[in-house]
Amino acid sequence: MTVRPRRIGHIGLVSTDLERLVAWYEEVLGFQVSDRMPYPDDAPFYEGVWMRCNSDHHVVSLFGLREVPERPHDPRAFKVPIPDSIRRLEQRPLAHYLSPAAQGSGNQRALDRQLIVLNNDIISEMHGRMAFALSCLILVLVGCALGMMFRSGNFLTAFAISFVPALLSITLIIAGQQTCGNIPWQRGPTWENPLNMGVALIWSGNIANFALASGLLWRLCRT
Repeated sequence: MTVRPRRIGHIGLVSTDLERLVAWYEEVLGFQVSDRMPYPDDAPFYEGVWMRCNSDHHVVSLFGLREVPERPHDPRAFKVPIPDSIRRLEQRPLAHYLSPAAQGSGNQRALDRQLIVLNNDIISEMHGRMAFALSCLILVLVGCALGMMFRSGNFLTAFAISFVPALLSITLIIAGQQTCGNIPWQRGPTWENPLNMGVALIWSGNIANFALASGLLWRLCRT
């Protein structure tokens, strides 16, 4: 396959005096800095600077050398058209990358795990929002019942007791969402998706609080 470059994408220059080189491009040629990035101590460069003179992110890359190498070289990049074989990759369905036909072209185990995590996160977020909205109504019922039971004036005790159901509901919603997204990297044949358990935790707080509200209101009706 022959790929013909359209134009030079950018050039790279190296120098032991990076700031002096950057200042020359800014003051003499009118370039602007797009990005700067320091490199770790074990890298041959201590910092990289990417500069532009048009709408491209950068047309020149400048790198500060820690020391002059024996065979210095300046990197160059070219703009090339995307081959049709590469362009067609975006038309492939996601299932293709999990099929045997795609074995060896990527980490299928990691992709499969990410899909499970994404699906579980979406479902748990939907259930979490619905459970949180419904919990507001249930907590109002609990608060009304406690308010009538403590109508003698002991409001601090009523407030302290009503705080417990709210804390229980929020804690179980968060715990359920975390459980849904807790997918191990190594999954054996006996592994089960924790989605059902997580959803059950999300709603368990509302179930417990509804039972509490029903019991309190029933007791008030009896009296």
